[in-house]
Amino acid sequence: MTTDARGITDQTFTAPDFFDATLYEPVFPERVLAAVRPDRRLDLGDVVTWVEPCFELQNLGPGECFVLLADLLPLADGSGGIPHRSLVEDTVRSILALGIDPERCVIYRQSDVPHVFELMWILAHHLGGDGADGHGAEGAPEPLLRAAEILGIRATRVVTDPAPESQRGPRLARSLARRLNARYGAALLPVPASDPLPVLADEATVRAGREPTRSREAGVLERVAESRERYGWLAAQRTLPSEILAEGARRARGEAAEAVAVIKEAVARGDRAEDGREARA
Repeated sequence: MTTDARGITDQTFTAPDFFDATLYEPVFPERVLAAVRPDRRLDLGDVVTWVEPCFELQNLGPGECFVLLADLLPLADGSGGIPHRSLVEDTVRSILALGIDPERCVIYRQSDVPHVFELMWILAHHLGGDGADGHGAEGAPEPLLRAAEILGIRATRVVTDPAPESQRGPRLARSLARRLNARYGAALLPVPASDPLPVLADEATVRAGREPTRSREAGVLERVAESRERYGWLAAQRTLPSEILAEGARRARGEAAEAVAVIKEAVARGDRAEDGREARA
């Protein structure tokens, strides 16, 4: 795996005889995914954990920063039901007020990308059974859904908080990406890192769970204070959240549909090759 001066990650593998790797020749751009639950108001922890990294990253790689509104997560982890549309739209306004630019970031709702659930079934088939491969609880619905979200848009980085439970989905995504790539002899999916890119000076402080430095704390509080005025203007834009979500869904569906198509083609070719070997035997 190599990364060139543009930040492009190229992952290549030696293809087995049944697979034509030249069909893919993948070059994965650096793409960041952050997820937020729209069933509650954003807090300072959200600003430190993912808003600040996304704010920086949207300027480094316009169009390659994805913000997922995980509206189905309460169902997956058993904590509740699907949040009302008004809560989702309020989250969009809060994200915009905090400086996330929809022209540079793709903001979309989890339930608007059904291809992710098809990918979940494909990934579940590659888990290797009832935890025998060491995944155990990571094969449960919530981390498996998270892994499918990450791999569905072919993210190379995942912005997460340092809590162990938040790392289960990204860890499973890495394991499954390696397994699929190795099994079918081509870089079908990037293997995502679970730390944000090093764009924040005291990022290690946040990951270690320590209090932010005074300069960071001041910067976060200043951003939150500025966002209140912007939120007042955004609250009057009644159709803006739905328009942003519609455009984000279009982009995310396109990415997920392509990822699923590539994987299904690889699986089909592998199955045909296996059938041919069995017939010759």
